[in-house]
Amino acid sequence: MNMAEIWFYLGLILGLILGLAPIILTLRLNLYIKKSLTQERKDFFPLLTVIIPCKGIDPDFEKNISSFLNQQYPDFQLIFVVATEEDPAYLKLSQLLSGLPQVKYKLVVSGISGICCQKNNNLIKGVEEARTNSEIFVFLDSDCWLKPDFLKNLVVPLEDKKIGGTTGYRWYSPVRGGLGSFLRSIWNGGALPLLIDQSYNFTFGGTTAIRREVFEKLDIKSHWQRSAIDDLTLTGALKKAKLSIRFVPECMTATYEDSSLAQTIEFTNRQTIFMRIYHKSFWWMTFVVYALSSLLIVAGVLFLLWPLKLFWAGISCLFIIFWQMLNAALFSFFLTRILPLEAARKLKENRLLYIILTPLATFLILYNSINALFNNTIIWRGITYKIKSPYNIEITKG
Repeated sequence: MNMAEIWFYLGLILGLILGLAPIILTLRLNLYIKKSLTQERKDFFPLLTVIIPCKGIDPDFEKNISSFLNQQYPDFQLIFVVATEEDPAYLKLSQLLSGLPQVKYKLVVSGISGICCQKNNNLIKGVEEARTNSEIFVFLDSDCWLKPDFLKNLVVPLEDKKIGGTTGYRWYSPVRGGLGSFLRSIWNGGALPLLIDQSYNFTFGGTTAIRREVFEKLDIKSHWQRSAIDDLTLTGALKKAKLSIRFVPECMTATYEDSSLAQTIEFTNRQTIFMRIYHKSFWWMTFVVYALSSLLIVAGVLFLLWPLKLFWAGISCLFIIFWQMLNAALFSFFLTRILPLEAARKLKENRLLYIILTPLATFLILYNSINALFNNTIIWRGITYKIKSPYNIEITKG
């Protein structure tokens, strides 16, 4: 067997493994979604406290807050938390919440943190302000829009005490579009098929629920007081306690905004650094898979340009692009069933663009992973954090 044949079969085998594995995960996700959408929902309405940390005015801020207020749930308390009264969100929330006596809510100020990320500080303040009879804590991001039955769907699985926490997930839906916006959407959506795998899944801080007794037993508050991230810190505590995390497809949310390429690179770098420090198994798996996928594509291009007879070896290596695009087509088709209607419509309209750009996201993920190897500094909502270890961070700029 000559070198050309060796590379041909090597490219073919690696391409099949790296290409078919994501498709299998996507098909598995589809079965999970089907089962979830068709199963009967029990009436389970424990008392809730919903905590929403806010900083600045997000796109569609009023629309999102309105979706929080109009949940079809019999008894829940809303706590909005800002760092200072000077935050623009404080005035806007004061205006939006005035004249709403039927809604049990609080607007509180947490102060500036010097030892943990500001979001964690806000969440801790929200927990401290929660009514004493609430049985469930729900944590939401202010840039997410919720379906009316969101709270009910997120909470129902917690009737099973083997489940430590439930989570939804966010889909970034571009408004005007652009390369950065679509790449962020593709990149962020790539984690979705793994949310049903207990080895690699995690809670998404923008849509998470946990029983109060579990929160207090695991002392999540003390974890948050020393860390740079909320959801992955919570994930680590739940996994250490051998409590499962349940992804709820009906709790997919949408954030309607654009992102420049520079903003997308900053976002993806930040999220990858968080993963490397707080969820190493997920990061290592991602690093290895996308490093091999990227190298396969690069090898395929080089073989096509090589003066030796390596054309078919190049074709076999590049065939992984076909598998990636096929997976993107299947994924986008299944995803439209659980997205909010407007986000689903936009995804259908731009499906071909998502499919074409998916291979490019492979290189972005590899770049993020390499960057995370040598970098532990992130910028988040205007604040710079140097993460020395999971529970030792330095706030270098405010």
